[in-house]
Order: sequence, then structure tokens, then C-alpha cells
Amino acid sequence: MYYLYTNSIECSVIESTIPGTHELFIGKVEAVHVDEEYLDAKGNILWDKMDLM
Repeated sequence: MYYLYTNSIECSVIESTIPGTHELFIGKVEAVHVDEEYLDAKGNILWDKMDLM
């Protein structure tokens, strides 16, 4: 099964740390790309309409 996702969030890594057994990345959102179907009339993202996982 293949999925085509055109919504994406571009991030850059600001910092990484190892607080225990895993590495934690702190990032900065650089850009957001969203299909028009997920935008309201004012251009706000309708997060609740998306299946993020």
C-alpha cells in the first residue's frame, strides 16, 4: 500500500541531547507545506482534519 502525503513540516535541528537512553532533538520549524483542503478561509491550518501519524 502506498500513501502520497503532500503535507510536510520542514525543520532544522537546533540542539540535540541525550537525557537518558535516547537522543532528543530540539528543532525549529522553517516551513510548512499544506494542501488547500486543510486550510480554512483565512489560511489557518485545520490540524484536526489531518491524520498526523
